[in-house]
Amino acid sequence: TVQIGITVIGVLTGYLGGEALGEAFAGWIQGLMPGFAYAGNIGTALAVSLITFITLIFGELVPKR
Repeated sequence: TVQIGITVIGVLTGYLGGEALGEAFAGWIQGLMPGFAYAGNIGTALAVSLITFITLIFGELVPKR
């Protein structure tokens, strides 16, 4: 049950931090493909994935070494 809590916190951190970082990624995507309708959604997904990955690596794997 502790592991579930840690995972949920990691995902929530990724989601909440992903909103701000997602806008930056969306701007970058819009620069590459002007007029792309899904840039905001893809930017948020990239940001959530990146933040969740970093949180899990440094919160789970590094302390176990």
